[in-house]
Amino acid sequence: MAVGDYLSPSFFLDANRESILDELQIRLHSSGSRILDDPTTAGAFIERASRALTETIEDLRRAANTPPIPHPRLRTSEAIVVSVPELITAANLLFDVTLDAVAVELSGTSEGARLMADVARALQRSLLTMVREGALANRSLLLQEVYMAQMVERRRISRELHDSIGHSVSIANHSLDLYRTYLDREPIKAAEKIKNAHDAIRCAMAGIRGTTRGLRAEAAVEQLESTLRSYIEEVCPDDVDVRISVRGDEEKMPGYVLNEIFLVIREALKNSFKHARARLIRVDVVINDKLLEASVVDDGIGFEISTLDSPGGIESLRERVALLGGDTIIRSYPQKGTTVTISVPVPGVSGADLGR
Repeated sequence: MAVGDYLSPSFFLDANRESILDELQIRLHSSGSRILDDPTTAGAFIERASRALTETIEDLRRAANTPPIPHPRLRTSEAIVVSVPELITAANLLFDVTLDAVAVELSGTSEGARLMADVARALQRSLLTMVREGALANRSLLLQEVYMAQMVERRRISRELHDSIGHSVSIANHSLDLYRTYLDREPIKAAEKIKNAHDAIRCAMAGIRGTTRGLRAEAAVEQLESTLRSYIEEVCPDDVDVRISVRGDEEKMPGYVLNEIFLVIREALKNSFKHARARLIRVDVVINDKLLEASVVDDGIGFEISTLDSPGGIESLRERVALLGGDTIIRSYPQKGTTVTISVPVPGVSGADLGR
């Protein structure tokens, strides 16, 4: 196709839109892009890429003072909610695919270099808009998920205060009332009640200390293994054996990632302590150049995930891992224990690197 009054790059881009988008999907797959992991997200991105091409075409037509190319008006698509690094990588692939196609078309023409520069500038503007929209959408989603995670954590603390500390304080108050009742008539019973009150207050104080320790642990995790061992020493029931193994260089992971990993493992351990009736729990963490992988495996009574009455803790766990760009797998069967497995990429590692 020669370049003339009608056969301009804008006409070429419009005529070859489908082949460009097909090649984009091939390169996304070859690069291991996580955009393709979810069909809905993949479809939304291809639609947004098509709109970027339309914007580029319209920009080129305006610059050349030529009428717009008639085509069905694309509806305004929602911003793509994926991680910003993934979106930038995908936008770069669209840039490369489009310029590769245009370069073949313009090769050997007298104005090829100038027209290529025009296409590159117009396409860059369109892709910058796409990335900016995606970054804002991603930021809004992250803020919403952080807020929801905070609400789940607040409800957890509220339950702990009510179920443990509140219960102990109630017992202490009731025992003191009975102490006053028995003080003059039955001093032996009065002494028992004051002892019960003291025991309940000590239990409440222990609960408060446990809750505040947990809050302090959330503030900063410098070493994952030592933080996990300290937590286990403080809260592990006497009849449960917890074995911890952390392999690899923790310094590969930023502090905020280690903090979230600790909270995820802590949530899994809490569920085992509270519900599993486990005798043995294994915590294994492996850190390599690409991934942090962790598992919490217990030999408890297990459960059917589909019949779980209150999945709030599990959802909070999944959300924390998802915010780190990771994946969570939970397997549990009645009388066969529970396994929680997570994998989180080392920050800066691309989807393509993970696939190698």
